[in-house]
Amino acid sequence: LRTGVWLFSNYMWSIDINLQVGRAIKSHDVKNLTIHGGPSTPEYKQASADFMATHPSVDISVHGEGEVAITEVFEQILRSQEGEVTYHQEPLAEVTGITFRDKLTNGLIRTAARKRMAAPDSVPSPYLSGLFDRYNGRVEAAIIESNRGCPFGCTFCDWGSATNQKVRKFDLRGNR
Repeated sequence: LRTGVWLFSNYMWSIDINLQVGRAIKSHDVKNLTIHGGPSTPEYKQASADFMATHPSVDISVHGEGEVAITEVFEQILRSQEGEVTYHQEPLAEVTGITFRDKLTNGLIRTAARKRMAAPDSVPSPYLSGLFDRYNGRVEAAIIESNRGCPFGCTFCDWGSATNQKVRKFDLRGNR
């Protein structure tokens, strides 16, 4: 197992196993960096702080849409001379839509909310672009999103924390 960056997309069906894997990764080598995002990663300030306090293996949590945020996070990641995968803290604090651990105070830094993408198709599909063609691992399933957002506020729905928002649709013709 090499030291590196580990990304987790948390949905209600995957968050428990993702947190277990993240704990195992950090217990194996604390020099790893773990980043959690997805719909089941808490977004509200107190819920996010509680999540990070309960799960010390989570280094960075991404709130809301993560496609652009994660590229900005990766721009601030580096490997220290000791082999630790870490981040430039001051510029990371400029990335919107994240919470991360303050290396100086051991507290948390929460950045401003990220605006939703106006055009979800501006991020190319890794499946349609051929990015995964060289992936030799087994793919059990892939989630295809046809839209994001919901104009309703149903409390029982997984979209509950992202409701009352304009629906933005993906082009399903495969032109991405």
